Amino acid sequence: MQKIKAFILMELMVAMFIASIGLVAGWKAHGIIVRQFLSYKTSTEQWNDALVLDALLQQDFEQAHKIFGDAGQIRFFRNERPFSTYDFSNPFVVRQQGHKLDTFHVKPTEIHSFWQGATPTASQPVETLQLTLEVDQKELEHRYTHWYDAAQLMNMEEQDGH
Repeated sequence: MQKIKAFILMELMVAMFIASIGLVAGWKAHGIIVRQFLSYKTSTEQWNDALVLDALLQQDFEQAHKIFGDAGQIRFFRNERPFSTYDFSNPFVVRQQGHKLDTFHVKPTEIHSFWQGATPTASQPVETLQLTLEVDQKELEHRYTHWYDAAQLMNMEEQDGH
């Protein structure tokens, strides 16, 4: 009679045990990598949103003829018509330009607007905006300034009746 080479039951159980340890270690490593990737992705998206928001605010401050607002909202006007509005009252920033809405997933923590060094009244324009954003658990400060020319200032005074 011929002897057939085969594994005994104990050898198979040891091999399955070793394979299961390898699978569990691989599964845990996969979970760690996925969590780190999602954390990196969220952080990158927040920083990207902060950079785009900064560029758009800078652009709107440069293109505006007048700027009005308070701590919760800033409105940009060109040729006496609104062209862009920012809402800072949510845990994120919303920009509306016409029918287009942009949402920036950064948290505004401090918003201060100024007219000639003081907080503007409802009828006074904004010349400076100080904005602090929370991005990836870090504070990021921005300052935007709009320089009104003499004609714009005189036109505003005429409209106010001074």
